[in-house]
Amino acid sequence: MEVYGNARHEHSPVGKGLYLDGTTGTYVKLKGYDKNCLEHPSNCDITIGFFLKLMPKSGWQIFFGNKDANENLYEGVNIYFKDNFRVMVYGKDKYCSRVISPPLGVWFYLGLVWEQVGKLTVYVDSWYSQIPPYHCGNSPSGMKTRGDYYLGKDTYPIAYYKNLNIWYSKELTSVFDGKLHPAFGESSYLSCLRL
Repeated sequence: MEVYGNARHEHSPVGKGLYLDGTTGTYVKLKGYDKNCLEHPSNCDITIGFFLKLMPKSGWQIFFGNKDANENLYEGVNIYFKDNFRVMVYGKDKYCSRVISPPLGVWFYLGLVWEQVGKLTVYVDSWYSQIPPYHCGNSPSGMKTRGDYYLGKDTYPIAYYKNLNIWYSKELTSVFDGKLHPAFGESSYLSCLRL
């Protein structure tokens, strides 16, 4: 990771995490990932999971992704806030979008499993209770591409991150449980939101 601005490591209930304080120019550029898969999700199955604590302001907030803070569409995986919290994956031919309502001001675990054929499953830990809307379909033409991925780029999130993991395969829920249970205890569980 390359850290810019006022991103810093702090202790949290889930271990030492990364804090972005919301100032201009504070973000993290990710390194060492498979750009072919993340730039073109139609090439790979992808599983992503991490702990997140957020306090969104109004406007754009890109928590994870390769897009800019505007309406432009990019092939790739993007988790952001604009009017609501969105998990979106655009492949060359297929895409899926899910709107969720995560808790604010507390740690939760977010996981997603993208299948290159155009299926998305989103997992949220036990803080989550509302079933959200979703949509899948054919990707529009004219999408932009970008291999670079960021946490908090071109936006002003006040957010904490911990244990970001990216797998280039379709993983089972047990990989998320292996992260969630040590942090929150065996009684915690994930809600599965399948498309």
